[in-house]
Amino acid sequence: ELLGTAPAARFDAAALRRGAEANAALLESSVDWLDPLADLLTGPDGTWTLAPAERLSSAQQSALMLREVPRLAAFASETGDWSHVDVYLTKTQDYRALVYAGSAWDAQALDWMHQRGSRFAAVGGHLDGAELAVRYPGDDDPTVAALADTLLGELVADRRLTARSSHARPVG
Repeated sequence: ELLGTAPAARFDAAALRRGAEANAALLESSVDWLDPLADLLTGPDGTWTLAPAERLSSAQQSALMLREVPRLAAFASETGDWSHVDVYLTKTQDYRALVYAGSAWDAQALDWMHQRGSRFAAVGGHLDGAELAVRYPGDDDPTVAALADTLLGELVADRRLTARSSHARPVG
């Protein structure tokens, strides 16, 4: 039945506008955070993305873009599940993470990362110990976050691809 309704009834136009404004703000401010974020997240062992369950798609999309575009190792986890599946990697690897803030499990994950010298950046909220925090208008609104979060991973992936391409040797 939803498909037969007018577009205005299917979509919250105000939320879409707020999402567009958040993306515009991220693009505009990227001159301040993109290079430091790309450098922070590009470790020799890969990049991990953590997010609360309701934003897991943001972590998954960011990891996917890092795998598909510059062909880097990247892995996504729900923050609560992370302590059962990925925490062990912080002990043996140069662990670099992009953490989407807001999980009830943030403190536990940050404690483990801090104890083991892991490096991470925060998105959409303040997280103690983050080397970098990227905020944008409306990052506390779940709809806006769903529309804007993935831009960070996409821009980092593009930056890594561009950096790799500029260092490539000419063929021939």
